[in-house]
Amino acid sequence: MMKDAEKINTLTGPQKKQLIIDTLDKLIISVFDTLNQSPPFSNSHIDEIVKDLLLILLPKAIDTIIYIDHGNLKIKSRSWC
Repeated sequence: MMKDAEKINTLTGPQKKQLIIDTLDKLIISVFDTLNQSPPFSNSHIDEIVKDLLLILLPKAIDTIIYIDHGNLKIKSRSWC
């Protein structure tokens, strides 16, 4: 989805990020609303906690993906042999 958003030249970087966040927010809410219709999940409050957690973590996860995509993540590994 982020690669597709990159192709939209009329949006700035922050606008593209917000577009992705809004789209994924709607998807997450839709999935959990559908789950709440199912009898095993209809009385569960844990799904609301998970949904809220996903919605809170989503912007930071996107920032991390962008950070990695720009080559800013350096992983140092040790030679064990």
